[in-house]
Amino acid sequence: MVATQGNYPAWVKQLKQATGVQGKNLFMPLRAALTGEVHGPEMANLLPLIGLARAQRRLQAHIK
Repeated sequence: MVATQGNYPAWVKQLKQATGVQGKNLFMPLRAALTGEVHGPEMANLLPLIGLARAQRRLQAHIK
């Protein structure tokens, strides 16, 4: 799935289903992994700027 502002909710829904994690327990670590910060602008606005490939690399770097 290509990361765009418009499909961010669908992307997050897939993450919830895949991990069984939701709410703050999903969003705080996700933001930290993608941006290095736990607070900031809406992720729906940031994700297209980060880009899917970079987001995937950043997430893969944090999988244990």
